[in-house]
Amino acid sequence: MTPNQLAERLQVGVNWVYEKSRSRGKHTGEPLPVLHCGRYLRFYWPDVCAWLRVGMERQSRTYTLFTQMTFGRKSRIATFRVEAA
Repeated sequence: MTPNQLAERLQVGVNWVYEKSRSRGKHTGEPLPVLHCGRYLRFYWPDVCAWLRVGMERQSRTYTLFTQMTFGRKSRIATFRVEAA
């Protein structure tokens, strides 16, 4: 399926599909599986479903902790991402 078809099926923007399929894109873990046919991108729906499933599992195991840290007179909020085993 094309990026436009995948975006329509997932109900997201086409830019989101392109960003998630880049190897250096803004995603956690692996990029969206994509088949490169020359300059065109194609997606295989079962691979996309597997990628989404792994992402959901990773999200449920990752916690974000916020804590306030004081350095002298300055106070900062620190963020830590913790992945459960």
